[in-house]
Amino acid sequence: MTKAGDSPRTAFSPDGFSLVSIHPSRAVARRTKIEDHEFVLLHNASPSPRNIAGWTIVHLNRESVHLHTFKFPWVLEGDMDWKLEADAEVFVFTGRGIGEPIKSLGHGGPVQYRFAWEVSESVWAESADFIALRDDDGNVVQHQSVGSLLPKSKGKQPRT
Repeated sequence: MTKAGDSPRTAFSPDGFSLVSIHPSRAVARRTKIEDHEFVLLHNASPSPRNIAGWTIVHLNRESVHLHTFKFPWVLEGDMDWKLEADAEVFVFTGRGIGEPIKSLGHGGPVQYRFAWEVSESVWAESADFIALRDDDGNVVQHQSVGSLLPKSKGKQPRT
């Protein structure tokens, strides 16, 4: 695990669950397609299920001031002991209008989870800002600059 003062380029958590990429808001008049929304993509690369209930994603500015925090729910779709399957993908949409958290079965691909942060503004506009993934005890699992997680191409998209 990384400490708050460690390098912001720590690539992955040691257990295989990590932040993969940040997809900033697209400049469109109306967000009619899911891929037009801003989101953070995480992945459980571990061969085992992973409990992330109570974990947080924290947006920090370059002075390490906390600007926004998203907390994964303790209960998902009535399940008080929910876990991410091995190879599951997690999409955390920062904006409004995505709806309730859902689990989408793979249909030939990995299981996908969608969560809504419900922030009224674009969060990932500054590439010099930082993102941190913290476990339910507040330990920093991953800490990186936003710029290091911006995709070079269109990248992974949620299924519609």
